[in-house]
Amino acid sequence: MSDVMVPTGTSLQESQSLRAFLGKLAQQRDLATVRKEVDPRHEVAAVLKKGAEEEGPALFFERIKGRTMPLVGNVLAARRRLATALGASEADLLESYRQGIEKSLAPVRVERAMARQELADLFSLPVITAHERDAGPYITAGVVLASHPRSGKVNLSLHRICPINAREAAIYVGATSDLAEYCREAGDTPLPVAVAIGLHPAFYMIASTKFPAEMDELSLVGGLLGEGARLASDHRGLWIVPESAEIVLEGEIDFRRTVPEGPFGEYPGYYGGGTLQPRQSPVIRFTRLSCRPDPLYQTVITGPTTGYESTYFSCLSKEAMLYTLLRRINPAVRRVNVLLSRYIAVVQIQSGLGLVDGVRLMREAFSNLEYLKYVILVDEDVNLNDPMDVLWALSTRVDPGKNLHLFPQIKMEPLDPSTDGVCDKVGFDARRPAGVSGEGFLRTRIPGYETTRLQDYIGEKKER
Repeated sequence: MSDVMVPTGTSLQESQSLRAFLGKLAQQRDLATVRKEVDPRHEVAAVLKKGAEEEGPALFFERIKGRTMPLVGNVLAARRRLATALGASEADLLESYRQGIEKSLAPVRVERAMARQELADLFSLPVITAHERDAGPYITAGVVLASHPRSGKVNLSLHRICPINAREAAIYVGATSDLAEYCREAGDTPLPVAVAIGLHPAFYMIASTKFPAEMDELSLVGGLLGEGARLASDHRGLWIVPESAEIVLEGEIDFRRTVPEGPFGEYPGYYGGGTLQPRQSPVIRFTRLSCRPDPLYQTVITGPTTGYESTYFSCLSKEAMLYTLLRRINPAVRRVNVLLSRYIAVVQIQSGLGLVDGVRLMREAFSNLEYLKYVILVDEDVNLNDPMDVLWALSTRVDPGKNLHLFPQIKMEPLDPSTDGVCDKVGFDARRPAGVSGEGFLRTRIPGYETTRLQDYIGEKKER
């Protein structure tokens, strides 16, 4: 692994910065430098996908063809790096995340923020093109911060952003997102936003999930950081700029003005909502582009498997929301896993804690988390992190006539190409029957298997 020179800063709160986190990864030898020149069209994404599939380190690209700014990717493309970001072990990752958001800390306003430099235009950024049919380069790691027009509550969200000229970009805003609600509330007035690129992982872990309205997302970031998120004001006086962001694009979204945008390879593994035709998306007009000295550009590639970084931090936040919701209903809920497609949830139920109403758990999951389309309930003897083990439980513990439950016409998030905003959702109760009737479901086991090593039996014999 190459030595990595991570730029340093002068802020008193570097603990909240991307570069401080990269420095920690470098110390752990979990950050590698790519020194050869790399093409931002497809090549960067190919390297990132290959690295994530092999559970490799985060990658620091020194030389991007046609650009002078370095690029970093795969920052969170491994559960061990999610754990590092939260100061936890991998085993305690979900619980650490849950404790963080339950101990939220209000943001801190910084009157004298660090000095920033002006960027020439959007085309000075090393924005990458990932997929074969993508309409062009897309900003994918830009956290959009917006203040509600009436309440002032700040929302954090992630959206695909496609530059269309030096100071404007098209942004896809899903109809069910909080940002869409903010824009509708603004009416005929453009909505001020700040797009922050290059942030501490805590910002991405919150921005990737839609939280209940009563939860303040900036305070949730503070809970994960262990200190209030430091905010500076934008040029309008709105406190929506993370002080330590590498790059900040300040502007406004005009929902009245739209342009053709897309296609783009989204996280379900399809282009947009299942169409290769451009869709009409609103325009962001940027009035100020700024950066830290020696800025780093951050990118994220999106898709349905562990080959894509967005899978890791998005699934973690969704698991925390699901676990918290279901545990409040019944303490027998032991663990949850949102599988990599993000539309399937596996819920592990502890036996011996009384009758568990599985249908109620399914209904609450579907009603409160719109992205879920399937929920599978399993026992403690099923490894919910192993898709093959989950499929085994489905195939051997489910009588479709008794254990399959249909929930008709529930709201679904819009990027699923198989639905049209609503769909029937399905729950599978793949648990053993209670009592004597469950004896036939005892799993077979070979004693000593766990400690047996094949190389002890078929290793090469040494010559005498």
